[in-house]
Amino acid sequence: MLCVALIVLLIGQINKADIYVALIKGIMVGFLYHKEQYDDGFDEYTLQCLLGIVNITVKWEKERNG
Repeated sequence: MLCVALIVLLIGQINKADIYVALIKGIMVGFLYHKEQYDDGFDEYTLQCLLGIVNITVKWEKERNG
């Protein structure tokens, strides 16, 4: 799971994304990918990696081609 967190951080650096690290109450382990398409021609991407009590969230926008 630590490898997934490292990959999430690398993707964030490559895409010049906003990276948030937060503590959560409780224990969670998992990974989330979400893509939201907006009418203004942009797509918003979210990656989350949950490791125990630490949540790493990476968000960025990309202009849609076409």
